[in-house]
Amino acid sequence: MSIVNQVKVYLPNGFESPFPLTISVQNLFGLKILNLTGWKLV
Repeated sequence: MSIVNQVKVYLPNGFESPFPLTISVQNLFGLKILNLTGWKLV
């Protein structure tokens, strides 16, 4: 578990990605939007 901008983010045990992943949170009209960049289906 990680905390990103006061939001708990859970990743499964043993989760691995061959590409670097970036998790960010944006605020839009009071709603928090979680963005995951770098994800590719292999």
